Parts: sequence; structure tokens; C-alpha cells
Amino acid sequence: MTTITHKKGDTLELTFQLKRDGTAVDITNYTITSQLRDSTDALLTTNNFNGSLTFTLIDASAGQFQLAASATATSEWDTRKYDCDVQLIDGDSETSSSETFKINVIKDITRV
Repeated sequence: MTTITHKKGDTLELTFQLKRDGTAVDITNYTITSQLRDSTDALLTTNNFNGSLTFTLIDASAGQFQLAASATATSEWDTRKYDCDVQLIDGDSETSSSETFKINVIKDITRV
């Protein structure tokens, strides 16, 4: 399982490309979502974060997209490991999810 280390209070930006058999998949009609949950399966929610990473389409025909959380949102996250995956629903309503990965939130040394 992959672990991504992220500093609390920094902007989180994760860029992805969906491929099948090494070929980019056109995600034009896809719905893409991603949530963070703690070890008890509780959704990570705070005053400035609803539990879901923000989806941005980069290049649909190349299968590229970004999931993000603002610095304001991550500043409220507890320092711990969170489970995360990416759920994709295609134009035919077929649902699939990525492998689960961890986001390890650590303290930021330099703070304002």
C-alpha cells in the first residue's frame, strides 16, 4: 500500500492519470470522487473540509485529473494516517475504485 506524506497546513495536490493496459482512458463522462477516513472508518471532516478531496479535470481525453485540499483545510487535519482511494463511475454507471493508499499527515515545522 502506497503512503503519501503530507505536511499539515500545506496545500495537497495529487495528480492522476487513468490508464488501462498502458493506454490512457478518456474520462470525459466520468464522475470521480475521493474521501479520507481514519482508522475507525470515520470520515475526516472539519470546519473547512467536508471529507472529500476537490476534483479538477486536467485533460479528459488523456485521463488526467487532480484531487486537492486547500492549505486552510489541511491545517485542521490531525497528524495521523488516513485511508484514501479514488472512485470512478463511467458514463455507463460502472463503478470502480483505485487501490487504497494512505495519506500520512505530519506536523509542519515552519509555521506562520
